[in-house]
Amino acid sequence: MDAEQVPWYPAILTFVQLAIYVTFGCLRDVAGSISGISRYRHERKTSPGLAKLLTYRESFFIHRMYHRIQDVFNRPVTGTPGA
Repeated sequence: MDAEQVPWYPAILTFVQLAIYVTFGCLRDVAGSISGISRYRHERKTSPGLAKLLTYRESFFIHRMYHRIQDVFNRPVTGTPGA
């Protein structure tokens, strides 16, 4: 079974959009660490004797990217496959 070829224009736009999300997410993390105002600052601190559950990269993806697009992932599947 051959993979479907994606046209170059949507592929480039997808990478540009991902780069924008990552850039703005990093800027928000930097601004939050400088100002001390962030929704996720309490999750950076680890209690003594406990291991961190997520790496910085995993928590960055969850907080800055997944929460913005979670409706796409959590939408119920309806209809027949491949229709």
